[in-house]
Amino acid sequence: MLVIADSSCLIALLNVGRLELLEQVYGAVVTTPTVAKEVKKELPSWISIIDVQNEAIHTSMRQQLDPGEASALALAHEVWEPLLILDDLAARKVAEKLNFPIIGTLGVLEEAKAQGIIPAVRPLLEALKAVNFRISKVLEDRVLARVGEL
Repeated sequence: MLVIADSSCLIALLNVGRLELLEQVYGAVVTTPTVAKEVKKELPSWISIIDVQNEAIHTSMRQQLDPGEASALALAHEVWEPLLILDDLAARKVAEKLNFPIIGTLGVLEEAKAQGIIPAVRPLLEALKAVNFRISKVLEDRVLARVGEL
């Protein structure tokens, strides 16, 4: 499995000082140069930056999505067993139509708790909200219920 991160997760976890959770949960993570540029901060060495090779798919994706998400989805077409980390609803819908497995930033937190990397999701969820990461109340409650913190 190759984990491909879009900018929203990278930015959110950087903003709360917990980017290392991605490495702890998944080991290596990859992204594209477009996503790396959107992040606007230097990424650690365990995040590989890989160019999209198939420009036709990339161009097609850009007609539906913004550049970072388009590049992440285009890269997913080029690798074996991708797992996309996407928060944007439109990008998630495209990924689902293409049968790509997806997880969001909150799913990463759930997985971190399940693996015993963090003791609780709620404090990080609150920290994300404090840095303007948008989470609906319905989604917040659903996540907290799944991890036994509601």
